[in-house]
Amino acid sequence: MGASVMLYHLLRNLLEWVQEEGVPVRASALQAAKEVTAQPFPSYDPSVPSLAIRSLLHAVEVPVLVLWDEVQSLFLPTCELDKPGLEYIRDCFMKYLLVHGPRTMLWCITGSSMSQTWVSIAKMPPNGFALITSVYTIALPTTHSPDHLSLVAERLRQKYKRRELDPLLLELCPPSVALLTFLVNEWVRVGAPEDVKGFVTTKLIEESMKEWSLGLASMPLAQRLAVLDLASVEVGSRIDNVALHAGLRCFLMPHMDKTANGQSYLRDPYQRQLVRLLIDEDGTLRDSWSEEEFSMSLMQQDSGWTLQRLGETADYLLGRKAGDRWKGKELPDGASEFREELQSKWNSCDLTWYSTESIRQKMDSHLAMLVFYLRLCRNMLAHMKPWDAKSNTGLDVSVIEALPSVLDKPMVSFYGDAYRALRMLVSGTASDAKAVAVAEDKAKD
Repeated sequence: MGASVMLYHLLRNLLEWVQEEGVPVRASALQAAKEVTAQPFPSYDPSVPSLAIRSLLHAVEVPVLVLWDEVQSLFLPTCELDKPGLEYIRDCFMKYLLVHGPRTMLWCITGSSMSQTWVSIAKMPPNGFALITSVYTIALPTTHSPDHLSLVAERLRQKYKRRELDPLLLELCPPSVALLTFLVNEWVRVGAPEDVKGFVTTKLIEESMKEWSLGLASMPLAQRLAVLDLASVEVGSRIDNVALHAGLRCFLMPHMDKTANGQSYLRDPYQRQLVRLLIDEDGTLRDSWSEEEFSMSLMQQDSGWTLQRLGETADYLLGRKAGDRWKGKELPDGASEFREELQSKWNSCDLTWYSTESIRQKMDSHLAMLVFYLRLCRNMLAHMKPWDAKSNTGLDVSVIEALPSVLDKPMVSFYGDAYRALRMLVSGTASDAKAVAVAEDKAKD
C-alpha cells in the first residue's frame, strides 16, 4: 500500500508541474492521468499510478532535464518498510524509467545516501539488461584547491555583506566547495554562534553521517566490515572483494586509491574517520557517541589513527633492536614535546628503558630518536579512548600536532604522506606491527 500511495502523490506532483509550467503534453495522456488521480478510492495496486506516470512522461513533447534529489528515499523508505512495495518501486517502476523511459528526458540522480542508491541499482533484476553495466558516472572532485575555496568564500562574503564571516569557517572546513557553502549558510541561519570551532565540528559530522548511515544500516555485517577495512591502513581491501556489493563498489570506486599490491583504501581522511565513528570493530553500527569524540575535528582524529599505526610500524621495523643500524650526527637537544611525552604514565616502561646509559649511547642517530618518539606518541594515543564514556583520558591534540609543527608542514599534508607511506609496505606489515604493540600493552598491564 505504501508504494501505491507514494506513486499517487508523485503523479499528482507531475500533473501540477505540467499545468503550472505549461509543459506541452499530448492531451490524451494528460486526461488519462487526471482520471487516475480523480478516483475517489485509489487502487492499492501500485501498477495503476505507475502506468499513468509512464504514459504521462512519454507524452511530454519537449526535452526535459530531470534532477531527482534524495532518490534513496525511493529505495529505502524512512517509515515502516513495505518490502513488496519497495521491490516494485526498485525492480519495476525505477528500472523501467531508467532503461525504457522517454528519450527526451535526461535523468540526473543525486541524494544524501548515494551508496544505497548504487546498491539498489545493482539489485535490479537483469531480465535481459543489467542497468548497473550501463550507468555513466560523473566523478566530481571531492576536494578543491585553496584558491578555489577562497574564491567561493569571497562570493559568500558578498552574499552576506551585512554579516562579517568568521575566517575560521574557511580554515576549519574540509577542502570542499559544497561543505563550505553549507557551513556558511547554516552559520548565518542560526545567528552566527561565537563558538565557530564547535559549530563546524558538530555540523560537519552531522551532515557527513547522513551520507553513510542509511546505506550502512541496510548492509549485511560482512559488507560493513569490508567498508571498515577500507578505512584501515593496516588492512585495506581488494576492490573485487566478494564481501563488497557490486553497487557499493561502483559508489566507492571514485573515492579510493589502489596500491601496487592490489589493496584499495579510502582516499579522504574525513570519510575514513566517519566510517570509524559509525562502525564498531565487530561490524555493528554504533548508536551513541561521547562528547570527547566531538571535541576534535575529523581530520585530527584520522591523523591520530595514522600516527598510532606509524608509531607501531616504525618501532616494529626500525625500533629498539634495529636502532644501532643507523649511525648519524650528534642529536639535537630534546624538544619540550619529547620530554613531556616521555614523562607520561603510559610511557613509564619506555622511560626506564631509555634512562639506561648504554641504551642512550646506542640512540645516536636522528632516525633512532624519531622512531622512539613515534612509539611514545603511539603509546599515548592508544590509551586515549574518546568513544569510552568511562575513560578519564581525553584526546590531546598536541600529540598529533607536534611533528607537523616541528617540520613546519601542514598537518593534512604530513599525515597524508604518512598514510601513503604505510600503504606502500608489504601487505600485513602494519597489522603485524599493531598486533605486537597490543600484545606489549597487555603485558605491561
